[in-house]
Amino acid sequence: MALFMLREFSNRIRRTNEALEELTRIWIRLAVTLYLLRSWPLSEKENLLDELVKATGKDPGEIREALVELDGKGVLSCKEGRVRGFDRTEALRLIDEQVKPR
Repeated sequence: MALFMLREFSNRIRRTNEALEELTRIWIRLAVTLYLLRSWPLSEKENLLDELVKATGKDPGEIREALVELDGKGVLSCKEGRVRGFDRTEALRLIDEQVKPR
């Protein structure tokens, strides 16, 4: 019985960790999207990665991952490590998609 309870507790912790990681990824994507909605177009001098790290408190790797995901979703386009394009319509569609009840 104790082994079953430990196994169930372990499974619940694992599922909770996975859900928390997914929620964090969604939050970072939304934070990046909202930042770009307010700040686009960016100046050539602006370092988007640094600004987003300051704004979110997340590490650069997590921000880069979000930028890659948003590029893949058509919200932005990246070239040579910089954001070169931003699609407001796709950004708003993404926000709508994320806030709809599941």
